Amino acid sequence: NRTAGMTVTAAASLQEISGGRFVFGLGAGAAPNTKWSEEQSLLGIALPASMAARHARLVEVLDLCDELWDPNRDPKWTGFPLPTPRPPVLLGVNSTALAEVGGRRCDALNVRLEHPQIAEFFAAAVEARRTSARAGTPLTLTAWTLMTPESLDPAGELQGEFAALGGHTLILVR
Repeated sequence: NRTAGMTVTAAASLQEISGGRFVFGLGAGAAPNTKWSEEQSLLGIALPASMAARHARLVEVLDLCDELWDPNRDPKWTGFPLPTPRPPVLLGVNSTALAEVGGRRCDALNVRLEHPQIAEFFAAAVEARRTSARAGTPLTLTAWTLMTPESLDPAGELQGEFAALGGHTLILVR
């Protein structure tokens, strides 16, 4: 929706305003002409047509996070907020390629629990983390699903399946 610079600066400001409690949630964005892209269409914001282009735009944001949020950053960035601590980055994914980006670059991954490839996405992220510069650092695996009596049951089948996938946090939405 916004330029990488605007997005990263806003996230740094939110981290400061929140007293260090902000979690920076990102995603590659919806494909054009889907029900999830309607908001962009209404605002006149053109979305990249290809998944590769949307992923590249996301990587640009992650690159700028690394550059602007580095305590040893180039002095040209002095006027930009330096969040302390650096906010964790949670990446919403809907493809193996993006799960790999999340594993290499982010602190957490989020997938729709009912996605038929959730196990593949989690495995790809874990493997990407294992072979990345961030190997040995935690990667939180989260999923979201609708809040139902079944999803609320900590001993239920749904939460058991999520735990079996290696998931850490189940996010319930209405």
